Amino acid sequence: SAIADRLKTGASSGMAITARTSAASAAGAGLAANALAPMCAYKQALVLIELGNTSKAQRVLEDLASDYPNSTYASSATGLAASL
Repeated sequence: SAIADRLKTGASSGMAITARTSAASAAGAGLAANALAPMCAYKQALVLIELGNTSKAQRVLEDLASDYPNSTYASSATGLAASL
């Protein structure tokens, strides 16, 4: 998924890098794909919004909702993306 790829490559800046790296390490066990990756992506989007990069935040949120539709963050991500 796009989010998992970002987690593995560290394709953004800010405090979320450590969280994404930890999430990517757990990906082999499936934990990251189901729980940590959506949480980290949502937090990444919040940081991007704070930094004023709403277009990238919107893409992260849309990817989260499409890649992890059953995640507890999916509906929040959809709503927040629509408001940007």
